[in-house]
Amino acid sequence: MNNLKEIYEEVAVFSKNSYEANRKLEREVADMIEPYTMKLSGREKEALEDMFYDVCAEGKYVGFCIGMKYCFKLIIELLSD
Repeated sequence: MNNLKEIYEEVAVFSKNSYEANRKLEREVADMIEPYTMKLSGREKEALEDMFYDVCAEGKYVGFCIGMKYCFKLIIELLSD
């Protein structure tokens, strides 16, 4: 693992802990778009779901990167004292 993206994938995408979090996210997305599904065709519903999942995935990755950077900064600060 030589970059943050690989670490993210190992920890937040492929770990056992992420499985339940991803299932919860899928339920939340389904609940959010449910009021609109009667007005959408199958392809439109799928496109809307894909858009939500893409936004969620990017948000998770950005949040992970920010958290890791702060973690490393904190470790460096603690070790420098």
